[in-house]
Amino acid sequence: MKPRSTLLLIACGCLAVVITAVAAHKISYAHRYHDHSKKEGSKMHTEVPFKPSTIKQLERFHGHVGPFVVFGSHMGEYAVTKYNMPRYFGVTVEVECPAQPPHACLIDGLMMSTGATYGKKNIHHTHAKDIRVIITNDETGDQAIFTIKKAALDILQKWEEEDMPINERGEKSFDMQSEDLFDIEYIKGEVEKN
Repeated sequence: MKPRSTLLLIACGCLAVVITAVAAHKISYAHRYHDHSKKEGSKMHTEVPFKPSTIKQLERFHGHVGPFVVFGSHMGEYAVTKYNMPRYFGVTVEVECPAQPPHACLIDGLMMSTGATYGKKNIHHTHAKDIRVIITNDETGDQAIFTIKKAALDILQKWEEEDMPINERGEKSFDMQSEDLFDIEYIKGEVEKN
């Protein structure tokens, strides 16, 4: 075999070893540090104190303030304050809604208020015609289930027909109470402790 061919084979072999090592490290890293949402006995928690989102914070995060981002924020904050749902870790948010804005804007409001994110894999979206949100305490199994009241949807429809600017609709929604906007069901969990 020629020296050049031997060097090429050695280089290819070394490259294969490096690629395998990098891939194994990435898999190991992802498993250890990014899949904590479902890991048994996960002790991830936050020291970040809860503060309700302001309309300016929602606007900065989402780009504008429409009613659906506000609805998502209200749902999450209600679950955290009324039912003591955890934030950031130990919480799973399941969102059923149409895939396109404005309805999907609900997801951004839920991320702001619950701290659940796609990166932590603790918020999930399922395309559906009707809106339903389930916020679950992973430790206890407790669930807060939200659907939007017909009366609230009728108000949104009226504002749209009046051609009210989107930010004005968002501001008006922000001032409304969760009990007036949503049907809320609370289910006490029965998670078994090992």
